[in-house]
Parts: sequence; C-alpha cells; structure tokens
Amino acid sequence: MLNIKLGDVVDRFVQVVPAAGSRADQYVQTIAQSIQQQQLPVHLTREDASAGFMRGLRGKTREFLVAVPENPGLKDFSILHFGVPAGSNLAVGWYLTETGRGQKNLMSAIHPVTGAAASLSDRFRNLDLFDMADLNAILSSMHEFAVMETVYAIAKQVGFARERIDGRSVGFFGIG
Repeated sequence: MLNIKLGDVVDRFVQVVPAAGSRADQYVQTIAQSIQQQQLPVHLTREDASAGFMRGLRGKTREFLVAVPENPGLKDFSILHFGVPAGSNLAVGWYLTETGRGQKNLMSAIHPVTGAAASLSDRFRNLDLFDMADLNAILSSMHEFAVMETVYAIAKQVGFARERIDGRSVGFFGIG
C-alpha cells in the first residue's frame, strides 16, 4: 500500500463532473487504455493508498491507477490517477508525487541553514534536462490525451458543457 503525504505532491489536477458519479470505473479504465495505446514509457498498476500510516491502519484508503516512469532517473516520481464518486458527481484527476526517498526526502525538503521548506525547483535539482523533459512529456501526454479526452467524453455523456471544464493543473508544471 502506498502512503502519500501532502508534501509529496508536486503537481495535481482535479475536476468534478456533475451527475457522473456512476462512471468512476469507466474513467479509470479508459485512462489506463489510453496510456497503453500511447505506449508511454511507464509501468501501470492499481494500488491502494492512504494519506498517512495511521489512516492506512484504520482502513482509510483509496484506489489509484499508478503510473511509474520507466526512466531510472525518474524512479522517485509517480502519477496517481483517480476517479471517485462525490455524491452523484464524479471527482477525477491525478497527483504527480515525488516519493520513495523516506527520511532523505524529508530532510532534503528543508533548507539546512534556515529551516525553510525547499522550493519546487530545489526538489528537481537532481534531475537533468533530459529527465525533466521526459517527465514533462509523460505527464503532458497523459493529461492531454488520456485524462482530458476522457473527461470531455464523460461530460458529453451527462450533458455537461465542455467549456465549463478547466483542464489546467495547479502545480510546478502547469500542464493544460
């Protein structure tokens, strides 16, 4: 089981589609199919995740479609896709997370002298230009050609206007 902390999230996208809550499985399956059809260089799995160790022990988990880049330079990054009912609505989206470093990740997120949180550019300091380009290409491809196309299709099924959908992510990459 994955343990995701808010501090691990580098970028994210969330959209709510009204009256589409029953289409959660359709959304996630379509995302997986699109990623596979695009032949993106990632490993796909479905995994349960919690928002903390103790929450996981109490059974508070959520299932994600997890995409991990095959590039060894990007081994600490995962893209977690979700589609969950929110009442009669459907909340969909993804989180780009940087995990897997344990204490090293925690310590590298804090400046050793000032004790201030590291900026996002500091978090990417260990990536070279090509790794950054690869991560951006994977994330952009997933977002534009899997996520957004699926969101638009489901919105059309329920009569929700495409123009009301905001396709931009809100983190470091600003995809959309």
